[in-house]
Amino acid sequence: MPFRPSRREAVALGAGAAALLALRPARATPETMRAAIRELVGDAPLREGRMHLDVPPLVENGNSVAVTVTVDSPMTPADHVRRIVLFNEKNPLPQVASFQLGPRAGRAVVATRVRLADTQRVTAIAEMSDGSFRQTGAEVIVTLAACVEG
Repeated sequence: MPFRPSRREAVALGAGAAALLALRPARATPETMRAAIRELVGDAPLREGRMHLDVPPLVENGNSVAVTVTVDSPMTPADHVRRIVLFNEKNPLPQVASFQLGPRAGRAVVATRVRLADTQRVTAIAEMSDGSFRQTGAEVIVTLAACVEG
């Protein structure tokens, strides 16, 4: 016996399908990541150097990608890293991780795993104790996407 919904059930099913389509993930762009970085640093210049981002250039599966950020800093009260923030450009929320540090941390090294939807740029920003910001980044090629956007 085939399923034959009543008129009321058919309308409810149609409304449910429309609601699911409206809940599609937000589209992320490199401009979204740049705006998020500007929100973090304001008008301060982003300097290169003194940072190293260790992320594989090619990953088979974007579900869990290892990322390590190292900042060359003496980690003294006068010169230390306050915060390291990770961004990726194809995430609807581009700031994917934030780590608070202080002079008692000893070394400015953080490691985590991130989920990458597709081939994209990963960027790390370090806020230094003098208020300056450093940056580094790398392109990561993902052969099997972790997140699929329709």
